[in-house]
Amino acid sequence: MTNKLPSATVLAFAMGLATTNTAAQSTSPREHMDLARSLLEQLVEINTTNTERGNNTLAAQAMADALLEAGFPQDDVHVLVPEDSPTKGNLVARYRGRDSGQEPILLLAHIDVV
Repeated sequence: MTNKLPSATVLAFAMGLATTNTAAQSTSPREHMDLARSLLEQLVEINTTNTERGNNTLAAQAMADALLEAGFPQDDVHVLVPEDSPTKGNLVARYRGRDSGQEPILLLAHIDVV
């Protein structure tokens, strides 16, 4: 059985992007799906295998760019790259809620293909 969690995570990420931008609030469900598909296609085309050619940093940067384009503040989007592993970067993004009285949650997923 194939593990579909990474694909589901990317799709959820893309759908989240589709709803964050204020301009996106007036778009149709079809446009949201097109945006999700476009982002998923872009990410799938990036080689994130754990090999000499794989590069998680490129995927992390692509997701960061999408978040910034969707309206996330620059201070809430960070690509972290270990000094000794420049291709093993990761994305940390803060998605601010509307109710500061609620407890925060952490969503965590890996970028690389396993």
